[in-house]
Amino acid sequence: MQATPSSVKIILTIVSSVLLSCGSKEDQKGPSPEVANRPVSPADQNPIGQAPSLPVNPSGPVEPNPVDPTIPSVPTPVPVNVPPSGFTTWLELDSANPELKSVAIFEGADPALALLGLNPECKLYYLGEGTDEGGQAVLVFRTSYNHNGDTHPYLILPKTSLRAPGVVLKRTDGLAEMFLKLRADGDLNSIYAFNLKWFHTNHYDTGTCDSLQRAQP
Repeated sequence: MQATPSSVKIILTIVSSVLLSCGSKEDQKGPSPEVANRPVSPADQNPIGQAPSLPVNPSGPVEPNPVDPTIPSVPTPVPVNVPPSGFTTWLELDSANPELKSVAIFEGADPALALLGLNPECKLYYLGEGTDEGGQAVLVFRTSYNHNGDTHPYLILPKTSLRAPGVVLKRTDGLAEMFLKLRADGDLNSIYAFNLKWFHTNHYDTGTCDSLQRAQP
């Protein structure tokens, strides 16, 4: 029996319907047991292009990273207007006995007093290091010069200004001025002379002290 075109078309339609029916049944069965029991991976949880979420810390919030040691810390503020060690106020520097309160004493001779037949001994007292109103380190000095027991006020010098061959120490109130001579920058032990001018009552007294040597404690 020879199949007609219409009968062939009917047969193909039936076969197609059967195949579609089988495919839909397979879809309803779901994944195989092997696939269903497979652990879920991070790749399954995070589709491509989506950043993974941070894990939850059960012990609390995530601690920040420690400070990078290469980043400089904020410097501690420098105390300002602090007198040298051993003094509670700057006023004490004028009245204190420098023989007892000095960090270092330099001894020398005044050639003008020697010519007059007077005791030529003169001294430079280093009272220590403090800070000025800007927090800058300063060196504080007095000398043995006096007028009938009246001594001159202390003088200060910025520590960074201690440079050879000499430097001027000058009070802002004009009560004293000294030119300090030294042989090496920043070296107190290289001080060898000074010239002093200071105001007493209604006039200025002067003094020159040479051949200074640091006295042994």
